[in-house]
Amino acid sequence: MLAPAIKLPEKQATAWVTETTVDATRSWLNTLPGADSSVVARELYRSLYTLNRLELNPRTREKILELYRNTVNTVTASIQSHLGQQPLPLTPNSRLAAEIVRELNREMAIGYKTVVVGLYETWRQRLFRKSTALPIERALRYFGELLVHCYHVYMPYPPLVWLEVHELFRYAEQLRLENVPVEISVREGAGTTSIKERYSQICLLGLCNPYRLPQGEAKKVHSFLYQWAGIAGIYVPGTTESQSGNFYIDLLRDGPPIMSHQPVSAGMAKRIRVLDAVSLVEKVKSFIRRLEQGEPASQLALGTECLDSACLEMFRRVVHSWDEASLRQHNRSRGKGLVSVCIGVESAHFFADGQRPFLPPEEIVVSSEGPIDAALTESEEHSYIDFDLPIDTDAEKPESSDAAEKDNFHITRWQVVDQSASGMLLRSREAPGMHVRVGDILGIQFEVSADAVWWPAVVRRLQGDVNGIVEVGVELLASHYEPVTVRAVNGEAIFKPGLLLPPLKTAEHHRPQSLVFSRGAFRDPGGLQLSIIAGDKVRNVRPLKLVERSGSFEQVFFADVIEKES
Repeated sequence: MLAPAIKLPEKQATAWVTETTVDATRSWLNTLPGADSSVVARELYRSLYTLNRLELNPRTREKILELYRNTVNTVTASIQSHLGQQPLPLTPNSRLAAEIVRELNREMAIGYKTVVVGLYETWRQRLFRKSTALPIERALRYFGELLVHCYHVYMPYPPLVWLEVHELFRYAEQLRLENVPVEISVREGAGTTSIKERYSQICLLGLCNPYRLPQGEAKKVHSFLYQWAGIAGIYVPGTTESQSGNFYIDLLRDGPPIMSHQPVSAGMAKRIRVLDAVSLVEKVKSFIRRLEQGEPASQLALGTECLDSACLEMFRRVVHSWDEASLRQHNRSRGKGLVSVCIGVESAHFFADGQRPFLPPEEIVVSSEGPIDAALTESEEHSYIDFDLPIDTDAEKPESSDAAEKDNFHITRWQVVDQSASGMLLRSREAPGMHVRVGDILGIQFEVSADAVWWPAVVRRLQGDVNGIVEVGVELLASHYEPVTVRAVNGEAIFKPGLLLPPLKTAEHHRPQSLVFSRGAFRDPGGLQLSIIAGDKVRNVRPLKLVERSGSFEQVFFADVIEKES
């Protein structure tokens, strides 16, 4: 039997102390102050770090780690709840909290890996094979928690984590333990899982482009997979060609599974596994159909909690990841130079409008409602995306008449890492006023001058690190936009800043003009007639289709209202 290729930290003495017996550990854990999660997290980390670098009987170590689990899980969940809705870059205190959660999960995984290696060294003992299933499953669980936490706060995961995950599964296969039931908890009635289910959960989440998911969604997908990942299959590749829903796992690659339509060569077969997500995709599609028919998400036993519309859009995104090859449509080239970036609809309007405070027009004559020219055909419609994120905007409050001060908006400089015809990868160090989320509207200026054009873009991918470096993947929506004022004709006439995007006509797309405004600016914009005001020109329009809704903006296609003849 081959030894597991699992790396452990060197045994060493530390300045910290820890309990090394089961009874003493239980007593110490009961004395921790439950009200202060940050203090408890630091104490747990120091104790685990020390424990993982001491010589200890593997059975004793496993029992101690099982005692730690409940406290570690409670503390990390508490800290994550405070981090989940914060924009990047995180504050120094938040970054420290995020690091502590990451390291707690890593030390728990290291502890269980140490048990696995310790059991191998005494493998002649009876029941060795079966008793190794639990520490392998636990190590995978905490590596999975480490990854989902990094996705949750958009921070990079440590190198070699995926290699360790793959090696643990490979070793379980060698021992034929991947399908052995493992108790989820020592609590009676908690149920069982398996190493294959846990490994599938981690791999399927990695396929979802987690750094592209809206805030909080990675954890929801992870919870959903906790219950449903077992539907997916993992097997050694055969002679059949790859099909939609099948992905290759390279056990020697430090990364998640990939889509590939190339057959596996004989020399690669030993290191490749096929992740078959076809049955899972069908299950998710059935959930989508039931949600579309109006069935409440609470009655579907999804294993995760979310609002009906949020669940629907989440499932549409994950099905796309598990059912289609997520290949770039455009080649990317290395970028160069810097661009100026402002964040948010109001900020984009402010800088494109000559840095003038937004003030509603004093007088405006609005035409009466009439028939509309519905120039948008079904073939021209852009698919609707609803991120359905929580927002801070309070649409109930009337707009203040006070002018926005210039200091409320900021321009930051970003380095272009690479670019394509449809987007760019930008990198910058944190600066005052830089608060960015997935789904934010950006104004991007390629030249530094008063009359330079501003391009509209939206954040599709986000990642930050502990040093305050932030990377965003952005999609360019058009080659320019016009800052306009928007108000509803019927209902309360509240004036809002908006961005008017020109039509887009390419060989691949034909999109009409669209209008972008802050989310929640208007109640039910599809049921309103809007006035678009640019200078002294007034354009009355009817929204036809909601193109996209994120946590910060709404984008609609519209048609001009044709005035009735007198």
